[in-house]
Amino acid sequence: MGISKMILLKFTYVVSFWITCVIFIMSRTIKRALLGSFIFILASASVVVAAIVGAIEGHTTDIGFLQGSVLGMVAGVITAVQLFGPVLHSDQPLSKVALLRRVVNGKAIMGLVRPFVLKAYQWQIIALDTSYMESSNLYDFNHEKKGLSKSSIQNIPMFYNRSEHQTKSSCSICLQDWEEGEVGRKLARCGHTFHMNCIDEWLLRQETCPICRDHLSHNTTST
Repeated sequence: MGISKMILLKFTYVVSFWITCVIFIMSRTIKRALLGSFIFILASASVVVAAIVGAIEGHTTDIGFLQGSVLGMVAGVITAVQLFGPVLHSDQPLSKVALLRRVVNGKAIMGLVRPFVLKAYQWQIIALDTSYMESSNLYDFNHEKKGLSKSSIQNIPMFYNRSEHQTKSSCSICLQDWEEGEVGRKLARCGHTFHMNCIDEWLLRQETCPICRDHLSHNTTST
């Protein structure tokens, strides 16, 4: 009778252990599935929002709604992979909360969409200007490289990025945020600002604003 009780108790212990393991595995699987579904919804929403932001940025930079939305979708997919992928393999709830806050604030999406659209716009400007130069060279053998002279560039107003008049947006050429005390230039007619070194190098090759394509050949003196 004692042996039967021991066998029964051992059997009960083994069965309870396996049931506990199955419940733990199932609960973990369900948790992963729910988290995966939640992440999929967030990722899909990020792609949609990125496409909308890209379309708006595309309109403001004259590359068009369609091209801007496509670039925004690409940036949204990259954002989803970079941000949501590690979360699926992380068991730290704080990281998920921080991630959700970033997505809600829009920092993650805007941080990738704007550089994508601005870079595409700059490439488009360079391609258009290069095409124009090549076509002009067919009829003008003395045509020189487009761009402003160093003396003309030096006439563009300079400014120091101070805390009381701090520029909040990033430089559209290098895509880096402004730091306090950095030197920049402000184009007189369109009012766009850039790091001095960035815009100086740009204007040696191009005579247009990197953002709005305003021609600067007659607009380089301070006003």
